[in-house]
Amino acid sequence: MRRRFRSSSRAIAATMAAPGPNEVAADVLGVGFDQVVRLRGSRVEVVAPPARGGAVLASFEAATGATWPGCDLPFHGQDVLRAVGHDASRVAVVGGRIAVSVVRCSADLSTVPWTDGRGWSAVELYEPDGTFVTRRTFADGVAVTALDGVTVDGVPYLAVGLSTSGVRVVRADEPGLPDHHAVPADWRRHVPRRDDREIVVAVRFGVTDEGRAMLVSAAITFDGAAIVATDALDGRLLWSDNHRTEEPLRDRPTSVAVGRFGPTGVPTVSVAWSSGRLTLHDAARGTRPFAVEGHPDRPFVAQRFVTTDHGGRLVAVRRHVGVVVLTAGAGAGASLVEAPTRATTGRWVRRRNKAVGVAF
Repeated sequence: MRRRFRSSSRAIAATMAAPGPNEVAADVLGVGFDQVVRLRGSRVEVVAPPARGGAVLASFEAATGATWPGCDLPFHGQDVLRAVGHDASRVAVVGGRIAVSVVRCSADLSTVPWTDGRGWSAVELYEPDGTFVTRRTFADGVAVTALDGVTVDGVPYLAVGLSTSGVRVVRADEPGLPDHHAVPADWRRHVPRRDDREIVVAVRFGVTDEGRAMLVSAAITFDGAAIVATDALDGRLLWSDNHRTEEPLRDRPTSVAVGRFGPTGVPTVSVAWSSGRLTLHDAARGTRPFAVEGHPDRPFVAQRFVTTDHGGRLVAVRRHVGVVVLTAGAGAGASLVEAPTRATTGRWVRRRNKAVGVAF
């Protein structure tokens, strides 16, 4: 049976509790608190949280852009990605560095002299001060659509979601970002790449109950959506959950988060959908003990698991305007309630092993 949610009585505030879409919260500058790493036009910005003034602490040019280019031949999945408002450039943090993706038409051959005419995309790695480190290029109209980073046993890995052919997990500590392994976007079937309609729109690393790193990807498929969980190091399938619908673009995944949730801190995967609903999955098995039926005109666009100073395991979910903070409700009368986010205090929540000052 699906249970509903109630809001935390202590509302965690917006910006640091749940960074916006295509933003990352991380201490890339090594100053003792998380900053928001975001794309602003063609530049990367590292911004202090509002509670610390909201100033831009670092910024550099990366030739990024939210708009898909008008190439003679579109990228694989470009029409779908443009229709659903998926930005053409993405950003992530891995091993203390900043990764961004860019897309280019085939006419720009200064970097990639080979292409089938559809254009190319690339993942580029930078130091926080803007120093270029390395690049990985994807030709023949394959667009990078999602990024996330993790460090396991001192080795940084980057998950690269693609507009076709699934996810590449690459070594972020080696020149050229070589493949560590590849993960299909939909484990039900194998199809030729050019006929593929599995477009990865979100990737997120997390940790299982056994302490192993896991990777969760969300994709728009030809008949709905696929949520796939794999072992982050060997690519072994842990579970997959397919959502079938006659109108895939009306109810598609928009963001994924992985973290501990509820009174016992169970590792959980949270998936937000364009229809406004939210599904929470047991990270070990993929079962869905919780779900929230949302509002299509008020969809969730980003989310983050947080821990309060009293040990509460919550998930903060951002809408276009405002943030909802959720905890596991008790009883049939529990409901989803929006928590206020304007007031600020000096309290703290923890993300993973770092304390982050936020407003709530």
